Amino acid sequence: MISKTVMAMLALAFAITSSYGQAKSNTQDTALTAMFRKFKEIKDPKIAVKEVEKKLETSMGKKYQELQNWLAANKKEEDQLLRDYTPTYKHKQGDMNLYPIWEEIPSPIPSLPEASQVNFDAKYKSYESKVEMQQKQLSDMLQQHLGDQRDSKAEIMADARNMANRNAAVQKMGGADALMNMSEAERKAAGEKLKADMIKNPGAYTGTSDPGMQAMMQKMMSDPAYREKFSKMSEKEKQAEMKKFMSPQIAPRNDVAYEASMKERDDAKAAVDLNMLLSKTQGNMQEAAKPYAEGTNLANEYYEGLYSQLRTWYKTQYDALPMEVMGETREKKGLAELDKFSAMMFYLIQKKEAATRTILWTSLKNRTKIAFGEFNDFIGNYPWGQKKGASLVDASYTEPQVANAVNSIYNEMLNLTRDSKSLTKKHKGQQEQFELIMK
Repeated sequence: MISKTVMAMLALAFAITSSYGQAKSNTQDTALTAMFRKFKEIKDPKIAVKEVEKKLETSMGKKYQELQNWLAANKKEEDQLLRDYTPTYKHKQGDMNLYPIWEEIPSPIPSLPEASQVNFDAKYKSYESKVEMQQKQLSDMLQQHLGDQRDSKAEIMADARNMANRNAAVQKMGGADALMNMSEAERKAAGEKLKADMIKNPGAYTGTSDPGMQAMMQKMMSDPAYREKFSKMSEKEKQAEMKKFMSPQIAPRNDVAYEASMKERDDAKAAVDLNMLLSKTQGNMQEAAKPYAEGTNLANEYYEGLYSQLRTWYKTQYDALPMEVMGETREKKGLAELDKFSAMMFYLIQKKEAATRTILWTSLKNRTKIAFGEFNDFIGNYPWGQKKGASLVDASYTEPQVANAVNSIYNEMLNLTRDSKSLTKKHKGQQEQFELIMK
């Protein structure tokens, strides 16, 4: 039977990789056997590790070089992205800026010996606490600012009702209260009547008073062929078509109403622009994660292939060991050397894997930083707390939405930190297991 020590080592070594599919490896059995022979010739374990590690460098195979080439190409592209990125806003003291705390995210420790000495509370817990404090301060600030708005239940209900009643269609159906009190059949009948009214008099629902434009909208709603023809026109053709219908007279402008409409338009545009920025940022962050996912898949395939090769090789060597009688028991002759060599090989490959995983983690951190750069510029001069008496059901009051987006970036900081800590803990465990077996 395989020794308990080696079984424990195997369980730890394959805990992460056991879920991945089997892959072919270019590390040949003959190379492993040659390295095992070299290992047995050297009596000093420290010297043996160094000598076998040199041999391993020339035996990693084509797949290893392909992985290294991919990592190098990804790094080159990533470096170019960092060079090309230029902030559009220069943050001043007191501005919200997520970049400094993002840069402080603690990296994994790729060196297995160094990982075994890490103080996890000092390196990781302290940073997590710092981010969580930022999240609490953000939440407290938002709650304070929300208290300056129309935030009571009665105010929110009244604002929602008033917003609905400003809609021409709701007005034609008797108002929000009447609509809420209708039965399903009554709402359906009112909807059919509304549809017919909109075709007859579209200006009553769009706010357009120009008779010519009303005629055009009526034609658009009642004539499917014209509607399709218009939709296929270029922007220039559409403008020309609209001029055919527009009335020549110019109505006198009400300056008060005009200013109010311009403010409403600007508020609405700001809300739309924010939604577009948030959607763009989310898309950028998803794109930023793709190289990490691709690299992780390549690493999983390659390293699991090596571990699988080692498992197979170990079993073959174990089965070939002769039995010898030791008192009243029978044991495999040479098993101790085989166990130590196997543990050393796992350890040497784990060292390379640790470096690969750390490179991938760093790439994700750097690419994600660039991905939310435009949003970070936006919040630099965002008017936190300047709006008073806003309705919480009005889409133009964007502070809760912006705060939620900032909080999501804080969560990304915590996720990266936890991944980093997990890698370092894994490296620490690998070092400790190796030292235990090699005693």
